[in-house]
This record gives sequence, structure tokens and C-alpha cells, in this order.
Amino acid sequence: MSKNNLLSRLDSEMFEAVWQIGRQADQKNLRAYVVGGVVRDLLLRKQKVFDVDVVIEGDVIDFARELAVFFKAESVLHPEFRTATLFFKDGMTIDLVGARSEKYDRPGALPHVAPGTIGEDLFRRDFTINSVAIQINRAKFGAVVDFFGGTEDLKNKVIRVMHAKSFVDDPTRIIRAIRFEQRFGFSIEEETLKLLKQAVRQDAPSTVSRPRYFSQFQLMLTEANPFNNITRLQEFKAYDFLTRVNLEKVHVLQRHLTADKKLRCTNEQRMMLYLLAMADKVPLSGLSAHLDKFQLTKEERALFNKLDTLDHIEGQLKNSKLPTSHAYSLLKPLEETLIWYLYYRTNKISIRRHIEDHLAETRDIRLLINGDDVKMLGCKAGTKVNTVLQSVLYRKLDGEINGRKQELAFAEEILGGLK
Repeated sequence: MSKNNLLSRLDSEMFEAVWQIGRQADQKNLRAYVVGGVVRDLLLRKQKVFDVDVVIEGDVIDFARELAVFFKAESVLHPEFRTATLFFKDGMTIDLVGARSEKYDRPGALPHVAPGTIGEDLFRRDFTINSVAIQINRAKFGAVVDFFGGTEDLKNKVIRVMHAKSFVDDPTRIIRAIRFEQRFGFSIEEETLKLLKQAVRQDAPSTVSRPRYFSQFQLMLTEANPFNNITRLQEFKAYDFLTRVNLEKVHVLQRHLTADKKLRCTNEQRMMLYLLAMADKVPLSGLSAHLDKFQLTKEERALFNKLDTLDHIEGQLKNSKLPTSHAYSLLKPLEETLIWYLYYRTNKISIRRHIEDHLAETRDIRLLINGDDVKMLGCKAGTKVNTVLQSVLYRKLDGEINGRKQELAFAEEILGGLK
């Protein structure tokens, strides 16, 4: 195979799967194409490609069923959307989509879709850089399909919409334009920039439903540089609430997250950390309506009400000689996401060490005695039992007692003082 074939840059397992899908498509007289972000990333010579989208001109659902049998893979089928996903035993996934055209009844609404050609399917996409395909049928394996100048825009590092109504039809493309601009260091093409600003003036972002609003901001906040994304959105005044967020805290958080080579928080936690930073020391009354759009759980919303307590906790944890039991009592009531936020918002080594110790060791320390043991010592009241156990735990955390025998002895000593 020619080294110029873009698909040769896929890892061997992904390449083999794509090759076989092309062979199976030939047998069914279907045209098959790799499309979207994977093609863009291959053209940009990005090293890591984690999943692949394949567009099929024809009956994608029956084809997906046959592929699942051929690959011995699990499949999830969505006939109503003409989409399917194959889950391979090695963890690889491939999404299959029937080629389609789209029509929007009103701005911000989900489109009506109908079967279409590869040209129509590529035209419905957000930007030219994402509208390039690679055919995988044997006769044209690796042939680049580019009807709209996407490869040229990639070379010129330009973000360009497909048509004049793009941002009005789907205002989430405003966020996506900025995400790609910042991620790749591209610029938004002049006419596209005018169309974006015009959509903002028409208040197009307000037409987006909550789930889609949430998903696009979630993706933005899990990018490598959310600070630049937010400040760029501020320039366009696309989302009024962004003018009230705490950019300083966002910048600090991003710097610390980027510097931490042992980052242990998930993408979901990362999004919450940025939302907490945005709301830190900002009156919640001004952000509440917008936080509602993020579809946060009741527990996640409660985190914002606890931000005011962090200054006091941080002030206590600055003391490097603070007893372990005291640090435990401060951190134990906090949810893990809030603890991580406290960790990443500070420069103080003493605070970070207390938190690291808590997360790695002390939060999971357990006593070798329990309430029944305390009752056997003569304590009947439930509240006293809890007081005794907490006192024993604190003494154990501070390294003053060790083992069941010492725990019992100290519990008895405490009970003597309570009588």
C-alpha cells in the first residue's frame, strides 16, 4: 500500500477493521467512507485516533448486523436514526451511519434527516475541515473525497462554515468553531466570522435545548485550554453569563491541571472543576439559571453552595503541622470533586500534602472496634457511642494508638471521662 494513503496512519487493529468493512461493503454493493474528525486528524497527522466513523450509502442497519457477526463484535443499533455502533473485544469502537441529508424546521431544532448521498452527508456537517471523507471500498481504498475544499482549509488553518445559515440552524456550532480554533491554532475565516456575529446578534444561542447546550459546554471544558475558549466566547458576547464568571480561578485551575502529570480526575470531574472555578466567589444568583442548563444532579448543584466554606478550610490546612485528625475532620465532609477543586485552586504545598494524604490514606482508615464493642464496655446511648468511636479514630489518625487492644483501652478511658 502507498505510504501516501492516509489510512495507513491508523493503528494496525483499526486499519484491519476498516479494510474489512470496505470488503464487506463491496459484497453488498454499498459505498463506504471513513468521515469526520478522524479524517481531519489524519490529514493533520495527529498520532492518536481512538475511534472511527463510517458512513454507508444504503441500509446501514442490516449491514451493521452482518458486520457484528463477521467481527464477533457487540452491536447497538438505532434504526430510527440510521446509526449503529460496533464494540470490539479489544475495546475498539466503530460508529456506522447511513448517509443522510438534513432539514431544519426552525433555528436550534434537531434536524429532520432523510437518506442521502455522501455529498449530501458531508454538506450537512459543521465546517469544511470536518467535511472530508476517505472511501474504503477496495477499488478506491484510501481515495480522498473533498467536495467543499476542506483539505485546502486544513492547509491554510481556516475554520469555514458550510453555508450561510449554519450558525442559525445549529447555534452549538458557535462553540465548536471556537473549540477548533483554539485546539488547532486556526483562525475563523472572515465571512464565517461575520455569520457567527450575526447569529449572536439574533440571539441564536438561546434556541438551543438544554441537553445540547450541556454537551457542547462539557466538551469545551474538557479541552486542553478552556480559559482561552471562555475568553474567546466573551469577545463575541455569545453567552451573557460568561461575563460574570471568575476567569482568574479558571486560569489558575487550568495551569495546575496542565502541570499535574499524575492527573487522577475523570473528564466528568474535570468539567465540574471548571464549573466550580467559574462560580468561585461569584454570586450564585447571577449564574443559577445558566447552571440549570448544565443538567447537573442535585448533588452536583449542592457543591456550589459549599464553595464559601473552602476559604476557612484552606486557611486551616495552610498549617503544615496541623494534626492529621484535624485535617481529616475538615476534608471528610467534602465530596471528592470539591476536594479536588480545593487541591487544584491552591499553590500552597502544605494544603496539597494534607489533601494528598487524605485521598491516599487517611480517608480510608478504619477502626478495629465498632459500636458493639463500645456498648460491651458499658456505653448504652447511641450518641455517646459515636462520640467515643470518633475520639478513638482521631487518636489512631494521629498515630497515638495502634491495634485493637489499644483502641479498646482508649475507648474505655474515654468512657470513664464521660461518666
